[in-house]
Amino acid sequence: MKNCPMSSREQKPAARDEKEKFEPTVFRDTIVQGLNEAGNDLEAIAKFLDAAGSRLDYRRYADTLFDILVAGSMLAPGGTRIDDNDKTKMTNHCVFFADEDHDAIRNYAQVSKGIADYYEKEKFEPTVFRDTIVQGLNEAGNDLEAIAKFLDAAGSRLDYRRYADTLFDILVAGSMLAPGGTRIDDNDKTKMTNHCVFFADEDHDAIRNYAQVFNKLIRRYKYLEKAFEDEIKKLLLFLKAFTETEQTKLAMLSGILLANGTLPATILTSLFTDNIVKEGIAASFAVKLFKAWMAEKDANSVTSALRKANLDKRLLELFPANRQNVDHFAKYFTEAGLKELSDFLRVQQSLGTRKELQKELQERLSQECPIKEVVLYVKEEMKRNELPEPAVIGLLWTCVMNAVEWNKKEELVAEQALKHLKQYAPLLAVFSTQGQSELILLQKVQEYCYDNIHFMKAFQKIVVLFYKADVLSEEAILKWYKEAHVAKGKSVFLDQMKKFVEWLQNAEEESESEGEEN
Repeated sequence: MKNCPMSSREQKPAARDEKEKFEPTVFRDTIVQGLNEAGNDLEAIAKFLDAAGSRLDYRRYADTLFDILVAGSMLAPGGTRIDDNDKTKMTNHCVFFADEDHDAIRNYAQVSKGIADYYEKEKFEPTVFRDTIVQGLNEAGNDLEAIAKFLDAAGSRLDYRRYADTLFDILVAGSMLAPGGTRIDDNDKTKMTNHCVFFADEDHDAIRNYAQVFNKLIRRYKYLEKAFEDEIKKLLLFLKAFTETEQTKLAMLSGILLANGTLPATILTSLFTDNIVKEGIAASFAVKLFKAWMAEKDANSVTSALRKANLDKRLLELFPANRQNVDHFAKYFTEAGLKELSDFLRVQQSLGTRKELQKELQERLSQECPIKEVVLYVKEEMKRNELPEPAVIGLLWTCVMNAVEWNKKEELVAEQALKHLKQYAPLLAVFSTQGQSELILLQKVQEYCYDNIHFMKAFQKIVVLFYKADVLSEEAILKWYKEAHVAKGKSVFLDQMKKFVEWLQNAEEESESEGEEN
């Protein structure tokens, strides 16, 4: 549904209505004119006041309304008539000009009671609330600016707090919804409106315009924020009741509102419900939602919000149990044009797996399990979770170094470290068979020795130990020395390694020359 521009001729009544609502003198003139036209017919007066309430802001100008009904004119502080010299702004059809008779005054009392009853009814009956909202939306038509203004003004006399679910049902679906998502008024078109999200064009810009209506409404009435969040959660549970195009529009709306912060990412938990997961609705909806979100922001906005809401590790739950694996997720989301999210999930799953692996390794090392058992366990986990060797070697180093309480004295810690690492060198050797793994291990050792000051002088000794134990090759050490070292403590550690590197280079040259002689 597009925002159709209105002609100046069409705009004038709306402008007049706004004027009637928000200018007290125009409000006064309208009431006085209506009372004068009704004359002494109190039934006609009651009907006029009833009808006028749909376009005049009785709540804002209640004092003006009752001044006129009682005294026939607006009253100044102290009770003097403001318009006493201008009879066109006064009326004789009021309490003060009624007969001084009990029955006559009782009849006027009924008029005032009728106004109060009407607004109590309007505030506290959901069907009357519905009718008022539907009427306002239908009168505003395709003009979303007019809809926003109507909703802003109506909040001053309607109980949005009590009937927030009805309000949002209508704004999204055009009708009140029964539990499950069916439309309560589906057979009565007078109680529905087409001026809602579900009848909008299936277009990102069109839905964004509707999102602005919600933004304005919630900014104006902050107490609706939580109610709107609950409404969207509810609507996600009702997805099966909606058509595919309605699901798409709701997904787009949700994505846009998530992007601008109107909704929190926690609403997505509703998508993990079995009945919509099994039907494939949850995954399809999520794809459309994420696309709309990323059209407004970017993938980082999505992933950051998912992490904050602790949903980053639950994305697989969008699929049935037999399809809850990274490969299926990656294929589905990549084919849908959301490769960034499939990559994100792979990273998150890998991080989760590594954390679990590290935790289990730490436990086994603290229990001093045999090296062979640890090797077997790690290899099984690598195969099961498709973990590459370079990802594992860093974990092993961390676990090995955390498995002992280190001496605080620098002169003693080096000896303690060498003894400890000599014990676990065979374990590290199994998982440092690739050049990349060796470089990662060297960098981890460098960072550890820098971060733990008592180990600063032990770096070279640890590297030499690993070289002799076939954990590190001379190629890896030379590459680390020339180009692959990290910045932490670089000058100190390169200086420590200088003589050993020279020895390696000389040994390499001698080996090459011997090979040539042979």
